[in-house]
Amino acid sequence: MASIESLRKKIQRIDAGIIKRIAKRQALAKKIGQLKAQEGKDIVDLSQEEKLFKFYELLCAKHGLQSSFIKQLFQSIIAYCRKIQKF
Repeated sequence: MASIESLRKKIQRIDAGIIKRIAKRQALAKKIGQLKAQEGKDIVDLSQEEKLFKFYELLCAKHGLQSSFIKQLFQSIIAYCRKIQKF
């Protein structure tokens, strides 16, 4: 049986991976923002966001996660990425 400490270390490794992936997502969002600026497009793309949230719902169902939590999480991530795309 695993100890609390060993499980906490596993969570820390997972959290580190999540943060690393958010940083990669942020870098990609910045590149998208630059392309949008070059093409004269708006930062906010509601149709793309709608597609993403449908995708997130599918993933939640597949992995047994509460979709309202994931939606809230990604709303924060997307809002931050919008700010990055403006610079």
